[in-house]
Amino acid sequence: MKTRILKKTTFLSLVITIFMSVQLMAQNIVDTQWGFRVNVPSSWSQKNYMDGSDKVYDLYSADQNAATSIRIFNITEQITYELLIPIYEKNMLASATRLELKDLTSKNGIPGKQGIYSMDYNGNKVDIAVFYTLQNSKAYILTILVASSLAENYRADIQFISTSFKIDGVGNTSQSSSGLSGLASKVQNQNSSQGIAGIYYFVSRSDGPSRTNFHRIEIYENGTYKEVYQPKNSGNYIGGNEGNWKLNGSQLSLHHSGGGIVDTYTLSGNELKRTSDNITFIFRKR
Repeated sequence: MKTRILKKTTFLSLVITIFMSVQLMAQNIVDTQWGFRVNVPSSWSQKNYMDGSDKVYDLYSADQNAATSIRIFNITEQITYELLIPIYEKNMLASATRLELKDLTSKNGIPGKQGIYSMDYNGNKVDIAVFYTLQNSKAYILTILVASSLAENYRADIQFISTSFKIDGVGNTSQSSSGLSGLASKVQNQNSSQGIAGIYYFVSRSDGPSRTNFHRIEIYENGTYKEVYQPKNSGNYIGGNEGNWKLNGSQLSLHHSGGGIVDTYTLSGNELKRTSDNITFIFRKR
């Protein structure tokens, strides 16, 4: 392995380069030379090549808004995570901000480290998750990129790819479907948090005009929320509640910190909708 793992332009091409490649009927990648396997959604395209001494697989969704890169190269015993990750970040993720780096052992039993990053490209936020693992005298780097605004659209594809990643002779080598679910969940949770976070302002209620001077719900990326409102003709009174939120598909549940009370909203684009006692309330993020 050379000290400079990859030219910076090669990484950026995962996000900004549009190219045509052959759409394969068989989407199960089994590389016996480099000792790994992974499954790819049938709608995705793939391209593999040698970049110097590195073997690279680039995988793209049909609309190019999500991509995965798998990079493998031989290493010596002197190569550690402490050496690999900073070099990779400097050369490959120079435009990205690291949000988290932690130890991760996948459900397939593959030990490694997981990095979560965010990058802006031409005003568009890109979410990035990287799984680093050193196995069998090789470095394996699995990178997943997705446009933040479309992250929810690729939940199933990310899960499909990341949970199928296996390395020969490492961890659980059976043909079960378990895999990097830890990575997939992190991508999903990270994307969900960033996608839903913001301030949602009251828009309407189905039974008539607003009964408040203001009413808003503030959703934070750290999994907490705050709801604030002021009823009309209430003087200086300001009501509200706070607690934790959870997102399951399109269903957002707000769990009051006092316990026992859960408000459930349906998330659609930048709107939250909730029906209670046959009255529908709509909030919209600005």
